[in-house]
Order: sequence, then structure tokens, then C-alpha cells
Amino acid sequence: MSNTDDRATAKDHIRKACNLIFEKMSEYSTSADYEKLLAYYQYVDDRNGISTTEQKIAAKKEEERKKERREKLASDWGLCVGVAPGKLIWQTKYNQLSVHADLITAGFSHGFRYCKYDLYTDKSRFGAYGVDDGEPGDNNTYSGWEGSWWINMNSMAGNDIISLSPNLEFRYGNYEFLPVTTSIIDRGSNTYAYTNTIINPVGKRFDVTYNMKVTSWVFNRIYFQTVFGVGLGYRWLETEYDSDKYAIEYVNFADERWPKITMPVRVGFRAGIRLF
Repeated sequence: MSNTDDRATAKDHIRKACNLIFEKMSEYSTSADYEKLLAYYQYVDDRNGISTTEQKIAAKKEEERKKERREKLASDWGLCVGVAPGKLIWQTKYNQLSVHADLITAGFSHGFRYCKYDLYTDKSRFGAYGVDDGEPGDNNTYSGWEGSWWINMNSMAGNDIISLSPNLEFRYGNYEFLPVTTSIIDRGSNTYAYTNTIINPVGKRFDVTYNMKVTSWVFNRIYFQTVFGVGLGYRWLETEYDSDKYAIEYVNFADERWPKITMPVRVGFRAGIRLF
């Protein structure tokens, strides 16, 4: 047998192997896989194999371009919405409702939160010390709202099921306390300017917190999230009286509690769904 016959036999074996490989390739094969196969068809000069493989390469590259566009769209735009489940379940008891959203806008990851209070009795905020016996100065009851905006940062660790990521949150709150009857002290003379007068205090706050979020995903659609945060803030009080001239005798709204620089520490639980 001549060398020419040997080469022809070898090429025939390669051609058959290529045909077998072509038949075994699946939807998971890439254009690069077909390009490798094309090189062998070109080597054995199989015109039919070359034509069929080139068509497959063109179709695969079009699929890959579409997939790349979808992935880019998913990375540049997104929306998740959710609630604080505890506040939702026990809303009638705690008179709070909190909703939030996480967004990706043209590749920028950020989020919002809105919490509404309706005659909520608080035993720990604004200097309250959690006494339940009804003594003056223990609890605060108020209506109002809080609004937050945060900037999400890159995930520090995790996978498709659970992740750990930080964010920087800016929060503003407006709290309308129940009217109280108290005395007003003139700061200049340190004497009572008004006694048994009704005031309508409104507390306000602004703070910035650094948060760590632990997020768990179910079917890459539903999520449960725990948020730990610490920050720095400032709260102040507004009433019918100029706080520079007058002091309020009522302990909840006295100088010891308002205005004040604060260091908020927060733990929150959230749940929601990814819309896109």
C-alpha cells in the first residue's frame, strides 16, 4: 500500500470520527467547540462537513450574542421588592408597615425603604427606657414615617444561594408625637414662661449607617435578608416654641434628649421577590 493510500485511509477515519462527534454534540456545545471540529473537516477536505459545521457555527454565535445581550441587560437593570415580614404580620399590634426596593439602574445598584408609623408606642427610641408602668417619661407614642436610600457595594462573599454584601444607607425620619401638657421654661431668666400648656412635638432625624446584608435566595427569585448596621446620626425636635429661647420641662422632650448626636445600631429582617 502506498503512502497516498495510507493518507486517504487516515483521512477517511478522521472524517468518520468527525461525523460521529458532530452527531454527539449537544445544545451545550459552543461555537468554539464547532470551530475545532471545523478544522478537522477542512483538513480532510470534507466539503459537506465544512458547510454543515460553518452553518452551525453561525447559528451558535447568534445564540451566544443573544445570551450575552440578555446577561448584560440583567446586570444593568433589575428590581427586587419586599417587606419587613415581622412588621407586616404584626402590623395591627405594632402599627408599623415597612416596604423596600433594591434596584439596578444602568448598572448602578441602589435601594429605597419607606416605613410608616401609626400611633406606634416605642419603648427604646429617643431616650425612652422601656418602662411599662405608665410613669411619665417612659414610652413615646407617635405617627410618622422614615425614608431611606442606600448605595449597594460589591458582594464580599457568597454564591447564587447566599451572599454577604455591604451598603451605605442615608435615612431621614419625621415623627409626630402625641400632644402633651407641660411647662415651658424661659432659658434667659430660667423661670416658667408658660404652665399647663399643650405642645405638639415633632421629632426629626438624619443618619448614615454602614450595613452588612446576608441574603439567601430560593429559586433565584425569592429572598430572605438579615441586615446589621451601625452609623452616626443627629436628631432634633420642633414645637410651637423656639428651642433657642425656651426649654420644655416634659422629660421626653427635654434638653437631655433633644437635640442629640446618635450612634444607631440596627438589626433588620426582610423578605421579597426579584421581579427582573
